[in-house]
Amino acid sequence: MISVKSESAESPSVIDATSSKDTVYVRKNIIKSVKAHDDGTEYDWYEYAEEQWPRTEWEKKQIPELNSKVDTLMMLVLESEGLIR
Repeated sequence: MISVKSESAESPSVIDATSSKDTVYVRKNIIKSVKAHDDGTEYDWYEYAEEQWPRTEWEKKQIPELNSKVDTLMMLVLESEGLIR
């Protein structure tokens, strides 16, 4: 994983897994500010920390998190069905 400081005039998505077939981008600490062109017109500007994950590494990282979420959902379903307390 590579971590870089990035900036953009477009609002970044927090997780971008679609714009590249090889890389997943994770944006954190997004700060929105307003800047002005030389003619005085204003525009939004975003600064953020960006993690760039190789897709294979990102997918491996997701497996334990997904397993934990599945376990939690299973417990909620079993409780709602009255099968466990």
